[in-house]
Amino acid sequence: MVFCIIQNRSGQISMGGNTEEIFGYVLAVVVAVWLIWGIWSDGPPVGDDTIAHLIRAEYGIHRFVLNGRLDGWQPSFALGYQQHLFIGPIFTWAVALVQGLSFGAFSTLTAFKVVIVLLFAALPLSVGYLARAFGLSRQASSIAAILSLLVNSPFGGFGLNGLFGIGLTVNLAGAVALCFAIGALLHLIHEPSTYRALLAGVLFALLVATHGISLILATTLVLILLVLMLIDGKITSWITGLKSRGFFSRLDKYCDDTDIDTAPLNVKSTLQLSGWIGWSAIVALAVSAWIVIPIVVHYDLRGILTGWGHTPFLHRLSDIWNGHILFQRSVSFFVAVGLIYGLWRVVCGRYLAFTLVLAPFAFLGLGEVFTFLAPENVISQQIPNRGLGLAGLLAVFPLAALITTVTRPAGKFKNFLAVGLATVFVIITVDKLRPAIRAVTPTPVALAAAAELRKLVPDGARYAMQRDFPDEIRVVGMSHPDFWMAWQSGRNTLNVFNVESSSTPTPAYAPDSMTKQPPDQVADKLSSYGVTHIVLVNQAKASMLLASPRFNLVWQSPPMAILVILPRVGQPNPASLLATECPSQAKLINSDPEHLRISVETTASCNATIAVAWSPKWAVHLDNEIIKISRTEEGLLTLPLTAGAHTISLDFQQDGWDQLSILISFFACFFIFLYGWRRRHLLL
Repeated sequence: MVFCIIQNRSGQISMGGNTEEIFGYVLAVVVAVWLIWGIWSDGPPVGDDTIAHLIRAEYGIHRFVLNGRLDGWQPSFALGYQQHLFIGPIFTWAVALVQGLSFGAFSTLTAFKVVIVLLFAALPLSVGYLARAFGLSRQASSIAAILSLLVNSPFGGFGLNGLFGIGLTVNLAGAVALCFAIGALLHLIHEPSTYRALLAGVLFALLVATHGISLILATTLVLILLVLMLIDGKITSWITGLKSRGFFSRLDKYCDDTDIDTAPLNVKSTLQLSGWIGWSAIVALAVSAWIVIPIVVHYDLRGILTGWGHTPFLHRLSDIWNGHILFQRSVSFFVAVGLIYGLWRVVCGRYLAFTLVLAPFAFLGLGEVFTFLAPENVISQQIPNRGLGLAGLLAVFPLAALITTVTRPAGKFKNFLAVGLATVFVIITVDKLRPAIRAVTPTPVALAAAAELRKLVPDGARYAMQRDFPDEIRVVGMSHPDFWMAWQSGRNTLNVFNVESSSTPTPAYAPDSMTKQPPDQVADKLSSYGVTHIVLVNQAKASMLLASPRFNLVWQSPPMAILVILPRVGQPNPASLLATECPSQAKLINSDPEHLRISVETTASCNATIAVAWSPKWAVHLDNEIIKISRTEEGLLTLPLTAGAHTISLDFQQDGWDQLSILISFFACFFIFLYGWRRRHLLL
């Protein structure tokens, strides 16, 4: 059976238009920059994970970008992991590009802030592009760009709470790429061509290399949209048929078309359309092969899924309506009015009106279905929360169309009036959120502790920091002080960030419970994880550790303190990163994260563990002879040792899958470039 999709030729790639429409986009960018102007305060921006993203950017630039490498080992958190295996490098590359364009005048922190501002300013532009793909007029799309700043999801992607609350900076980059990618695919559906197929494929590849979770959201939404568009075409044809027989004809005079670009409608078979989408998918997979193939091959290195507790669908809608989440209360009312107008657009037979009204509810509803059927599924974990901002964004599109329509009586001033109303509404609504956008303000005791930690923790070793939420915020001056301490001290931490990328979740969460377990057990475990020092935020809650002979107090400024861990008699110092089952001595003689060298001397044959997360990309030599290593239950590297003196060498390197995937991506990009060069006269 051949289904049909009604297609509008108005879907164009550019967003250009008259002065009033361009003015709308300019205002959207200006308001976005104004909203986050507080980011320019001295120091890193606030946000739970913000500084962890800064650490990753700094490490990635100095370790990979400046050395012409795509990826490598990241030792800053937990027992380390491959930095870009599950979170792509685009954000880091953007920071490096800004820093490079400044010819070194910008520090990494300054470039980091510039990228955040640029992304937040680019978000309304990407939203306008997506709105055009949904058939809204250029004017309505510019209004949608402005209204997108009303969306405020705490789960990242869209809004200030996610960006400066949890600190989901990479999610912001993913949101921009997501809007452009979905928009390009919808434009391909509107008017298929080789150019549009390539563009959609390249943008989806960019999304893959930016933020994998956003790719999950985008793919799910696209599947929903394709189904809704099939239904939408049937509904539009049915309404058109009724009108031709006299039904609803009296209502035509109340149907305004100022919110769409009228154009002839074409009909494309699903089979033809599937072919074009299939070509885009092939392009996306080929261009992003250097990320996709390693993920598929090494998915066993994926860490545990994290998220938030499930909120039932109706309860979530109630929270949105009452202004508890996503929108403020006044905004929820106007969004609801816009959705009612969206239903009127369906009656008027507007292009994709049904799809636009139902899409946000279908998207969240599918997440509810997945949660019921498979609560541990990755889609179940991401759509209801991470996808909330995307659903909210789609929900404001009908409101943009309504504003465009109600301002029509203003005549030649209608565009300026619509843009002005939307801008004033956004400014009045979100102004109260601006004071929360600032830089972190560490306390003097925190600065002193970080300075001591830099001196005390040896190169290559790591520290563990006590968590005492929420009192730690008062003591240190910020949320997640363990990340700030790692950045400020320049030392690795056992505390975990991005546990989804870590294959050693048990060691990664050890700091959370270390003040609640017997001291000897804590000392043995942390020593085997390469932890040399403990940072206490609240000495009063660590009395057992302070009283134990396995820990020595080396610095204090109440309530904070730093303890050194003493190894068990006959065991190596934790700074060696080695632990053995028999008496031994060991020393870390090369602390390069990807080229570790450990000298060890044992009195008997026994097994040893190395405080590094296992990966098949580690090549291990024992006395210049390559050996096969295995992993412990906790995910550490382990190997057998014979009695005597040895040198253990660990080298992290690409495998055959990496080389194959890079080759595929290279040739894909080469052929796309060749096609573009040969057709450049048509593209310009």
